[in-house]
Amino acid sequence: MRSSEGVSKALFDWATGFASSGAPLRLNAPLERSGDRCLVTGAATTTADYIDGRRERRMDFSLVLMAPWSEGADGLNAAALEEGERWLDWVEAQWPDNLPDLGEGREVTQLTTYDGAPLLVQVMPDAVTAKYQFMAHLDYRS
Repeated sequence: MRSSEGVSKALFDWATGFASSGAPLRLNAPLERSGDRCLVTGAATTTADYIDGRRERRMDFSLVLMAPWSEGADGLNAAALEEGERWLDWVEAQWPDNLPDLGEGREVTQLTTYDGAPLLVQVMPDAVTAKYQFMAHLDYRS
């Protein structure tokens, strides 16, 4: 069985519990309209192997959102980060009582956000929007 089979869907189902103020959340299908939101998951990587065949794995995931952007110092860019920062706070608050259900044989061992500022991935001046990425990771044993 592939290490990430079903984990992306479990993460998505869990992430829909975040009370977003915008468009519905999509899984691995980012669009480029203001207000679009997407949960992007990466491949799970093995971080440890055990003699009994179990493995520790890490899957990085991100909330990607499109938000209004401006070149000025008018507060618009700071406001665009607000939802993503709420997302990061929400992810951290879920440990240890509200974790993704990865299914039988898988156990979440850690759920954390990356330190540092959110990433400004792309600016689209013609559309007056920017793509922001808010990163976290899930560690699990299977």
